[in-house]
Amino acid sequence: RNKLKAIWSCIRHRCLTNKNHPYYKMGIRMHEKWHNNFSLFERYVSKLPHFNLDDIGHGRGKRSLDRINNTGNYEPKNLRWATKREQFENSSAARFQKNFPASKQYGKLYPELVKNNP
Repeated sequence: RNKLKAIWSCIRHRCLTNKNHPYYKMGIRMHEKWHNNFSLFERYVSKLPHFNLDDIGHGRGKRSLDRINNTGNYEPKNLRWATKREQFENSSAARFQKNFPASKQYGKLYPELVKNNP
């Protein structure tokens, strides 16, 4: 539960209170009903596929909360639990590499993502 509370708090900070954060500047927001209601947030994200409190984190095989549409908000139907690799594949950096295959800089910057990670 503490891990989820920390995630909720970080999202609130990025999207609601830190006006200098890139997410705030890009207009990425948190679902209004979750602003001040951790229990509603917890209820939703804990029912998503691949949710397991023991798997939340940043190590190999761990998952963290990911926005499916990474220019969209933290809101129902736009969240999933994803591995670091899945999140990278959903990133603008991965789309850039896919559109410009000659650019292999991502492999130098993120070598751990080039390997066959789960």
